[in-house]
Order: sequence, then C-alpha cells, then structure tokens
Amino acid sequence: MRFTETYRGQGLKVVAISKTTLVNRIMMEEQKRKKIVDDEYPYLTKWFETAQLEIDLEEAEECLIRIYKKDLKEMPVENADFRFKRNYSNVLRLANGDYRYGVDGTAKRFHTNLTNIKKELRNYITYNQETLGSIDLKNSQPYLLQAIFEPKPFRYLKVEEKIKEFNPKFNINNNEFQIISGRLIDAKSSLENVIVSVSGSQELTNFRSTTREGTFYENVGKQFVKKQEDPTQLSSEYRKLAKKGTYQVLFAKNSAINYSKEIRIFKNEFPLIYAFAYAIKQGQHNTLALTLQWVEAKMILGIICRKINEENPEIPLFTIHDSIVTTVQNLEKVEDYVKVLFKEVFGDTPSLEKEIWKNSK
Repeated sequence: MRFTETYRGQGLKVVAISKTTLVNRIMMEEQKRKKIVDDEYPYLTKWFETAQLEIDLEEAEECLIRIYKKDLKEMPVENADFRFKRNYSNVLRLANGDYRYGVDGTAKRFHTNLTNIKKELRNYITYNQETLGSIDLKNSQPYLLQAIFEPKPFRYLKVEEKIKEFNPKFNINNNEFQIISGRLIDAKSSLENVIVSVSGSQELTNFRSTTREGTFYENVGKQFVKKQEDPTQLSSEYRKLAKKGTYQVLFAKNSAINYSKEIRIFKNEFPLIYAFAYAIKQGQHNTLALTLQWVEAKMILGIICRKINEENPEIPLFTIHDSIVTTVQNLEKVEDYVKVLFKEVFGDTPSLEKEIWKNSK
C-alpha cells in the first residue's frame, strides 16, 4: 500500500469521524472481530481490557524521527515518508488506548498492537507502569520445523491432519520425494510412517542439534565460505544468506531452486529436509508456511500461554508470534514454562533469548 502523490510528504493528524452511522458500523465490526478472538484466546485479550498497556509518546516520537532521518539516507523520500506514517499511526493507537487485536482464521496467529509496532519502539512500552521483557525462540522457524519430521511433536500436535487440511493434494508417496531424498518408500506409507523410518538419520540428528543450540543459521552459513578460521565470528552477511535460503526452502515455490543458489546449498546440506519441504508444498506452495505458523500458534498461544494463565492468572501475558512478553518480575517464571512445555511436546528445550524492554535514556 502506498499514499498517492498528493499525500506524500504531508504530516499526520487525528480526525474524529462525525458520521454516526459510520461510527456505529465500525464499532459493530470491531466488536464482532474481537468476540472471535475473545472466544479463542480470552487469557490473552483480558490484558488489553485493563487498558494499562502504554507507550511513552514523546520518547517514541523522538525514536521515530531518528529512524526517519536514517531512512532518508537509504531510500527515496516517499518510501521514508510512508514508513514514518505507518509507524507513527501504530504509536498513536497505542498511546490513545486504541487496542487492536485479531486472529487469522487459518493458522490461528494472534495479531495485536505489539505485533504491528516497530521493534525499536518496544523500549518505550510498559504495562501498569512496569518494565516489560520478552522470551524469544532463537532460529524459531527451523526449530519448529522439527514438528514436521520428528515423531513426538508430529503425533502430539497431530501435524499430518493440518498439512492435509491446508493442502488436500498432499501425497508423500510422489516420485519427487523419493528422487530428492534418495529413499524408497512403500506406496501405502503414511507421512508418519516415513517420519519414523528416517528419524534416526545423521542429517536429522545434526539438524536437531543446531536448532536446539540456536546456531542453525551460523552453521548453514559456513557453507557459503570455503574457509572460516573462526566460526564464532561468522560474517553476518553469510548468516543472512543462510536465513534467506532457509526461508526460501520453507516458503517459496518449489521452482525457486532454479534461480536460488541459497536453496541449492541448503538442499546439498539437508537433502532429506528439503525433500519433506518439497513434498508438503507440492500443489499448494504456502502449505509449509501455514503449518509452521499453526505449530507456532499452537505451542505459544494454545499450550504455553494457556498453561501459564491456568496456574498463574495474575501474570500479564502478551505475545509477538514466537515471543512471549510479560513484566520483568515474571520473566523467569515464564521462561521456565517455555522450557518445560517445549520439552514435553518436542522432547528437547529450544535455545531462548531474553530481552528487557528498557529505555536506555
């Protein structure tokens, strides 16, 4: 979405809608949308109803101006203007207590003011005047990918049902899977049977190890250089390329391998995982993306946050997709729940990153 030339470069201002019928219609639609979410995740939406999630408007505005000046050096003015206006409108909503939230009907992801706001602005957000912090999964998409080929989470979460729901054309017994993976499978084999048969392979063992340690992109990035004297100092550029290739394998059309060097490197390193991704996306290329989003929502929202609320209903809970946000005093307790419940479902504990949302000024 872009502003027309007439409105580019102009400032923003809040205008009250005066037409009663329009206001009523907007409110009706908003209430209808919120009711759906309230029914799905009442233990999350209740924290917006307290109206205690706030942002320091003055500090946020100064931050946005700094970002805008930086953007002006790196992109056309109209693009910088658009970014500034989009970010500023999100800040104003939060500052005015205009809490927006919704859930997508497919993967059940929870979208809120926090998921829409720029990361640099989080340090100016508080709850009940208390500092917030977050618990994030490191290399979350590769880690969650284990639910596709690891028997324990695959069965626990009933992933095969979701794959077939998102892609009715899915068939693990196609020739492409056998050719790419180099494995012959019985024509009557289910996806679960195939997963069980390959679960002990060295490739999957190595994959699990690097995702669990949170070093997946660094390890894949090594394949982009012939020699790396100090792997711990791997160039961030190679890490970006590794992440780009992984995301293309997970989310792009299968034909993308024809023009992506990164995908070819990934396939060479993880042929079995590439074969799974290829088979799942065959006929409906967004199937794997939807499945991973659903696994993320199921774990973070449906299992972890639900459990925390059941046993500690007083702990404020917010989420940003694969990240759980709470007040600093509750951060360690939330972290413990994340570790325990991932261990229960996935069989191991992911590498986590803890961040305090604190204004440095």
